[in-house]
Amino acid sequence: MGLKRKFSIGCGLSALLGVGFVLGFLLCLIMVANFARKAENWHTEASQRFITNHLSGFLDLSEEQREQLQPIVAEGLEKRWRMRQEYRERTDRLFVEEYIPRINQFLDEAQRERLQERLQQWRKQSGLNLETGESNVPGKPANILDSEPSS
Repeated sequence: MGLKRKFSIGCGLSALLGVGFVLGFLLCLIMVANFARKAENWHTEASQRFITNHLSGFLDLSEEQREQLQPIVAEGLEKRWRMRQEYRERTDRLFVEEYIPRINQFLDEAQRERLQERLQQWRKQSGLNLETGESNVPGKPANILDSEPSS
C-alpha cells in the first residue's frame, strides 16, 4: 500500500471521527436544551399527573389513596415553583441593584448604553413587560427586573 493511499485513508478516518464528534456534540446540546425546556414546565398539571401516576404505580395505591395524594403533589409542586421564582427574583434584583451600578462606574457612555440594551434584551427574553413589570408569557410569573440600574 502506497504512502498516498495510507494518507487518504487516514484523512478519511479523521473526517469520520470529526463528523462523529460534531454530531455527538450537537446531540448533547439538543438533549440539554430539551431537558432545560422540560425543567421549566415541571409545575404544570401534566407534571402533577406524571408524579401522581408514578407514585401511585410504585406504591400500588388504591384509588382513594391516589385521590388523597394528588392535592399533596399539586401543593408541593406549586410551593417549589413559588420558591424557585422567589429565588430568581432575589438574584435578578441583586444583579440589577448591586452589580450593574458597580459596573457602570467604570464604563464610558457608549458602553453603558450597550449594557442597557443588553439588559433590555435580557428582560424581553425573560418574558417581562418593561412598562408594566408583568410577564408577557401566559402562566409565567414575572421576574423582578423592573427598575433601571442607577448610573
